[in-house]
Amino acid sequence: MLSSAEPMEQDDNALNSQSKTNVMQKTESSQITDINTEFLSNMIVPTTLNKDPLIGETMNEEAINKERSFTKATSSLEENNIYINDMSITKENQGLLSTENQNQFTNNFSSVQPSTTKAVERRPFALHVTNATETSISVSWNAKENIKQFMVSIDSRNQKYKDFIVNTTSTTITNLTCSGCPYDIAVKSLYGNNKSSQPICITNYTVPRMPKVEVIEKPTSVVIKIFQMDQDCESLKNDQKWEITKSKVSENCVIEKANLKIHFNYNLTIWREVDVWKSKKELITIYLKEPNAVSGLSHIVNQSDIHIYWQKPKNSKVNSYQITVTIENPYIYNCTNTTTNMTYYIINDFLPGTKYTVDVFAINYIGTSTKSSLSFTTPSKVPGVVNITISEITAFNVTISLSHPETFMGDILGYFIEIYTVQKMPTDKKPLKIYHIKCYNCSQAYASRPGSCPCSQPCNNMQEKTLHSLGEHFSLNSLTPATSYLISAQAYTSAGCGNISEKIFMTNESTPSKVQNLVINITETEAYMEWQEPKHPNGKIQYYLLYLYHNDSLSVLGNSTEKNFVFENLEPYQHYTVSIVAMNSLTGEKYTRKFKTKIGAPEPVNITLVDKTSKSITIKWKSLHPNGPIKKYIVSWKTVKESSMIRTMKNTYTITDLEPYRNYTIKVKICNTKYCTNSESLYAQTKIGVPHPAQNVNAKAESATSIRVSWEEPMQYTGPTTYIIQGQSLKSSRILKTFLGPFTVSGFNNTSFLVKDLAEYWPYVFEITTSTEAGNGSTVNTSRTLTEESTPGPVKSLDIYVNYSCYIALLVTWKKPLPEDENGIITKYEITYWADNDDKKKICVNDTLFSTMMIALGEHSYTIQIRAETSKGLGDTRNKTVYVKPQIPVVPDNVFVTRSNEEVEDSSRQIAINLPIKFFRDFTFGRPVQWGLVIALSEAVNESDQEHSQLYPRELKEWKEVYDKETAYSYRPTPTDWKLPSILRNDMNTIYILGAEEDCEDTKIYCNGYLKPDRYYRVKAFMCTKGGCSATKYSARMHTDRTAIYITVALLLVAATVAMNIVFIMWHKKLYCFKKKQIPTVSSLVDANQNGKVNHSFMMKNSEYSRPIMLARFHSKVEMMKRDSNLQFCEEFKLLKSLSPVQPHVAAELQVNHTKNRYTNILAYDHSRVKLLPMDDDEGSDYINANYIPGYSLHREYIASQGPLPSTKDDFWWMIWEQNISIIVMVTLPVERGRVKCEVYWPKKSEPVYFGDLVVQLKSESNLSDYVIRIMDVNMGETTKEVKQFHFLKWPDFGCPQNTSLLINFVQTIRTHMPYTDTGPTLVHCSAGVGPTGTFIVIDRLLQHIQCHHEVDIFGLILELRKYRPNMVQTEDQYVFIYQCIADHLKQMEKIENEGIYMNETGM
Repeated sequence: MLSSAEPMEQDDNALNSQSKTNVMQKTESSQITDINTEFLSNMIVPTTLNKDPLIGETMNEEAINKERSFTKATSSLEENNIYINDMSITKENQGLLSTENQNQFTNNFSSVQPSTTKAVERRPFALHVTNATETSISVSWNAKENIKQFMVSIDSRNQKYKDFIVNTTSTTITNLTCSGCPYDIAVKSLYGNNKSSQPICITNYTVPRMPKVEVIEKPTSVVIKIFQMDQDCESLKNDQKWEITKSKVSENCVIEKANLKIHFNYNLTIWREVDVWKSKKELITIYLKEPNAVSGLSHIVNQSDIHIYWQKPKNSKVNSYQITVTIENPYIYNCTNTTTNMTYYIINDFLPGTKYTVDVFAINYIGTSTKSSLSFTTPSKVPGVVNITISEITAFNVTISLSHPETFMGDILGYFIEIYTVQKMPTDKKPLKIYHIKCYNCSQAYASRPGSCPCSQPCNNMQEKTLHSLGEHFSLNSLTPATSYLISAQAYTSAGCGNISEKIFMTNESTPSKVQNLVINITETEAYMEWQEPKHPNGKIQYYLLYLYHNDSLSVLGNSTEKNFVFENLEPYQHYTVSIVAMNSLTGEKYTRKFKTKIGAPEPVNITLVDKTSKSITIKWKSLHPNGPIKKYIVSWKTVKESSMIRTMKNTYTITDLEPYRNYTIKVKICNTKYCTNSESLYAQTKIGVPHPAQNVNAKAESATSIRVSWEEPMQYTGPTTYIIQGQSLKSSRILKTFLGPFTVSGFNNTSFLVKDLAEYWPYVFEITTSTEAGNGSTVNTSRTLTEESTPGPVKSLDIYVNYSCYIALLVTWKKPLPEDENGIITKYEITYWADNDDKKKICVNDTLFSTMMIALGEHSYTIQIRAETSKGLGDTRNKTVYVKPQIPVVPDNVFVTRSNEEVEDSSRQIAINLPIKFFRDFTFGRPVQWGLVIALSEAVNESDQEHSQLYPRELKEWKEVYDKETAYSYRPTPTDWKLPSILRNDMNTIYILGAEEDCEDTKIYCNGYLKPDRYYRVKAFMCTKGGCSATKYSARMHTDRTAIYITVALLLVAATVAMNIVFIMWHKKLYCFKKKQIPTVSSLVDANQNGKVNHSFMMKNSEYSRPIMLARFHSKVEMMKRDSNLQFCEEFKLLKSLSPVQPHVAAELQVNHTKNRYTNILAYDHSRVKLLPMDDDEGSDYINANYIPGYSLHREYIASQGPLPSTKDDFWWMIWEQNISIIVMVTLPVERGRVKCEVYWPKKSEPVYFGDLVVQLKSESNLSDYVIRIMDVNMGETTKEVKQFHFLKWPDFGCPQNTSLLINFVQTIRTHMPYTDTGPTLVHCSAGVGPTGTFIVIDRLLQHIQCHHEVDIFGLILELRKYRPNMVQTEDQYVFIYQCIADHLKQMEKIENEGIYMNETGM
């Protein structure tokens, strides 16, 4: 398989990097004291400063940097004229010089003298290669300023080139004939009268050239011939790592690769590689898969044959082609296959009007390509005779169908049909009608249609029909019954019309017409009628059919051979319809007449109950047979006690003013104009009435979960009564039901109900509604009723935050139980806690507090259990366990190693010290895993070592590494498993002897070897947990006594003379060991490692101007500064502004960056600004108005930034992505006082928003009273980062929040969300990024600082921050607000300690 382009490029770079790195490693491995200047010049390695397409791959950045460093070192040595005796060519150096150069080196070395010569002084130096191609090499060198001419010489193995003179310190040597060959280049200076300096030499290769390649493919293998042009095969490389060998039959190089995958094309890249140079790459494609489909498939139809053409497929090998020809028409379907090597094919003797489909496949030894298809239809010819089939004949229509001609001559487009009467045919033979039958899809739906009428027929009198397929039936209409006709038909194709075919038929008879002159005689129950026969009988009338209809339904069916009929048993006063039909062989037309019978006695009505209420009954009735016009209805009703009646003309009536729940007898009498008839009785009862409301309703709690509701009966009984009780909660709840019930109580005399399963200590109100079948009465409400108290449920939430500072504390916070779980009045909270298997401890907190703090030990698991209490007792518990990770031990300020008065055996080589047992026994930050000491010569201890610091024991040196050195040093005398018994027990044996071990040069890694006499030492102790190691401050200086050895005066004089000579010689040569070593300051150490830990109190104690205040007197100091309208605050803030430094801000003032600054007076300082990754050569693309700000623990703990502008929102998100920011703090509103202060740079909805290549999507938004928390995902490619934004809403522009607790709580909340992983800085911004931003950062740092220190310097801290960004803490109000925040926070801490803080001092 071929690797992708990117990995192939990485392999190339890795190859160049490895080869160049090897040269560099050889160079760096040689010590400065082992190389003379000429040897250094010959060691310069080639480099390329730019990537030239003729060169190939360039050196990687690491190799270039190494070469530049080496060149710089070489130049420095040559400028200082350093010469060293006793040099030899080491094994490492031999790999860098040819044999000739080694000899030259030896000769030059033997002639080096302590004094300099002019030839050497004027010799060029730092000769190096800047570029190379296949035919050229570019070199450059350095020389003294007074040297203006240089002679350049070049030699190869096969040819000597003519020397030439240049007037510059660089040149390009062209027209080199050998690519990939080594060339020796020498440069020497010309001065004076034909004088020249000693030459400086270098050897470099030209870029190799890629040879020609021939590919021979086989079914599963390939042979690649490479015409190598007298070069070895080892310089050839390929990205597939295929073996390249020398051909056995020629001088070429070959690649023979078998067992390749078929159905797969291989891409192979080949190049030459000589020294550090690569040739151009040759991409070879090996085709081992089936060919692609042919293209350009077309055809030409001739008179007698058809020619098919196509083109050979691209990027494929083809051995032959397979042609498949499919013939298709309604008469035939045939398929043939043919193979050919040509790119054309001929079809002979093609069929007319036939569809041809041609499929062409390309074939090679691997397989067959996909097909390429071509379809077309040949021209049609005139059709043959058509067969006519008559399928149905009526009196007025004939149905026919047509069939195919016997021989297929093309697509049938249609037919012409003509109809003649037989009587008129012999004379003029003019058809009665002509039909044009258009045929669609009869044979081929895609056949072309004629543009005009074919067969020379007249088109204007034709009737057109559509035929969708042959054999389909269609009708010819409007014929005369019982008449003989002749039909003729002919078909046509696109070529013309065919021959005519004919058929004769006769139509059938028709139906008779209507009867005439009907007469009807009517009585109450009979109808007699007479009529005459039809005017057009259309045959012999055999009989008559009679139909009598009543109410639209057939009542009587009769028949008669005569022309009269009698209907009997009819109903009085009814409408009837009679129809008479004459019948011959067919049924004739109907004759219809209506009539009505005379009036009779009515039948009784049927009464139906429609509706009833408690006071009315509604009835309706229906007279099925009134037998005449209705005159009136008489409605009567009665009870046991009374009766009544009324007349009406309607068939419905509502009887009103009745009594509820009573039985009534109801009758209705019907009368027409002649007769009256009474109905049967209807018995009905009125409904139950609506009840009256209940009386004297009351509710009383019987327990914590039940209330008894009671009432009295309604004033009047209106029927069977039900009482409906419904309750309602008077407090909102997401858990409890707001509405209760309904509950029902049946029975008029049942007047109480116990409502159960209520919430404890919860207010309810109830309503009682009386109800009957008639409906509900009025509702009556109870007064507000509260259930009794009970024990409370669990607290709403329990959170534990571990505070790692100068001590480990657990901040326990909770929220009161949900309103549904309070179950009464909360009086206090009981907190039980324990560590691992220790005893449980309890504390109680009053109901107004929801947090407490307790001291914890590292490397312990703590379980916190909390429950609330009411008057009924303690409630349910909520537990949470947190593991306190081991931390780096914190060393108390007053703990250090002191000198002991204990006597030692040899005071010149030993010192007795007191160990800091209190520090060693401190398990506060975890179980100690290692203890130890560090001894240092006093001069090795600098100012930064005087603070407590983190320590890494593995980096400490051993005694035997440093004892013989004269320079300042420190080492570790204690072994890794050093554990004093006094540390593990409580005895007081804390003495330790430094220098107590005599033999330290053999096996021991860390040994307490002898100290040096008459030297000052300083000692510090360290202790490690699993969280890390920390050390005490260095002790005071401890002096060893002088040695008692006596030396003769002569020996001393000799030693002094020798020492002075050595010192003079080494000073004269300016050796490195005698150079003054600059001891770094704290600031330089911080700048050297900006991402590392810094001294926690560095910013407080090392500022040039400071105003430290002890925390114990902070309150009184603030009150004093507030006097006289904050007079001292005003003066101090003015001093702060006058002392604030002004740093360069060149990048911010570039013309391209002007629009990126929101305010012209707030510009990012150059030394601390955040730099974006630049975009190509776009000037200013790395600029954003933001600066790194040091924090309490990290030098780059914060980034202070202005609010994004519309044009800088993309830059703002790129800074978040590149700096790995996970927390954003926004302390401004987007718009204040009608002015835009900051662009809305976050998505307002869940849909993703694009900022360049970054995609930002809002996951959640929590709106709190003082701030908003937004959680967003930032995506680029497959990488996703989560970012939290904390948006403070209560900070006005140029002002301060209303009270300090708002901001303190906000700062502490953000601190609890800080990730424990190593993420980027915290981004803080407002509008300008200096006022609220600076205030927030100062307060956050101070809240961390006061946990471990007894003093605070707000003035010095702000002055320090202004070194990194201008105007941090912008106004005097903000300055005063910071003091007030710290004062209020200290008061709150004192209050918590007095009211509810219990520290577990066991084991501390």
